[in-house]
Amino acid sequence: QAYMHIGPKSHRQGSTSHNRQNDAAAFGQVLACVLAGAALAVGFWADVHVGLALLGCGAGYALALRRGYRSLEGMNGDIAGYALTLAELAGLAAFALMG
Repeated sequence: QAYMHIGPKSHRQGSTSHNRQNDAAAFGQVLACVLAGAALAVGFWADVHVGLALLGCGAGYALALRRGYRSLEGMNGDIAGYALTLAELAGLAAFALMG
């Protein structure tokens, strides 16, 4: 046991706080996907138009995030607000187009 520190670093135990942070981030992402899927399912259950409007919101949010992230080369609060506003407009447009 006196020689446990000798050898390649890949065999050593990693930092537990780093592992906990990765686990928490992964859990947050999975939870967000589950909640979004549940909201979409409830939307389609309530009415097809509501589900389609929610899909429009999601698509608008994803496209706005992608465009903002690429043009500003990073993520910040301005991009998040911009994407959220465009997602709301996309949902409103979806409802307007459905009559």
